[in-house]
Amino acid sequence: MDKLDKNIFIYSLDGITEIRGQDSYNCYQFDIEGINIKIIGLYNGHGIKGKECSKYVSDAIDKLILDNKNELKNLVSKDNNTELISKIFVDGFKKIQKGMEELEHTFFELSGSTVTITLIVNNKVCYIINLGDNIAIIGRKSNMKNQPIQLNAIHDVSENKDELERIKKNGGEVRSFKDSNIMRIYKKDDRFYPGLTVSRTLGDNCSRDVISDEPEVSVHNLEKDDGFIILGTEPIWQYMSSQEIVDFIYKIINEKSDMKNLIAEEVVKECKKNWIKVNKNKDIKFFEEIKNDPNLDNDTKNKKINDFINFANKDPEHKRITDIPPLDKINPDTIFHGNHNISDITCIVYFFGNN
Repeated sequence: MDKLDKNIFIYSLDGITEIRGQDSYNCYQFDIEGINIKIIGLYNGHGIKGKECSKYVSDAIDKLILDNKNELKNLVSKDNNTELISKIFVDGFKKIQKGMEELEHTFFELSGSTVTITLIVNNKVCYIINLGDNIAIIGRKSNMKNQPIQLNAIHDVSENKDELERIKKNGGEVRSFKDSNIMRIYKKDDRFYPGLTVSRTLGDNCSRDVISDEPEVSVHNLEKDDGFIILGTEPIWQYMSSQEIVDFIYKIINEKSDMKNLIAEEVVKECKKNWIKVNKNKDIKFFEEIKNDPNLDNDTKNKKINDFINFANKDPEHKRITDIPPLDKINPDTIFHGNHNISDITCIVYFFGNN
């Protein structure tokens, strides 16, 4: 297999959380009997062993693809190609999951990984094999308009009603987390586990009775107006819409063509800027709520705000605030910078063309 290094651009940024650097990816291609197949894989780990899990899954899927090279060549000759892809990866994912469960019992007990694999065949057909909440988007320019074409559904119980119903049928529960609007999956009558927002993963060994390892497969016939495909972990899309990202990429291509090699990095930086903006606004709102709470005395207000400022200034890139002024002297716009609780962000952009 050859490294895929032309027309593909990748950037991964570690988050600002207690556990960071959990994303993995792989990109390569091979030719078999005149058929070119490009593989782009994106894996977003979670849990204490999230990094080890995403790397394990990435390596296992590489082996799965290598073992099925002769089958994959039939993608251009068989009528029902989606059925062929589904058989390879549904069966393959079950074997990978079984292998993860046969490791030391607790290694991946509370850790897992999402999976998004893109197979591009002869630059004509694109298959997406997806498990979790990564998203793949085609960027198309047609009739002078930028169009985002989403290639996969996401397995997030807050947005996917089919997954919500499947979890319930499997005996699981879905409820909000700590009175927030974030919906998480739990075993019936279990207060803590698994506590996931995604309903399909590899790993998470303690939760296989409610979490599925079966991927969904979708297919897209590439058109002449399709310019690129972008794969991103969930944080890419949290504060930017697919339309905004496709517009952003086309703008860079049109106005700063010399920056094409930095395209993935620019997308990630733009997403991080939005995270910071949203976080800062949330921090200021929380500050104002405490400051104006009629049920709290000044000592309680000062303690709550001091505790929150210490939490919101964990980012090692920023100088910690050691001398917090009195409540009436605090300028929230300068104290809160929003650089906290930012997830790992990974972006892969591949431009269609002759490699």
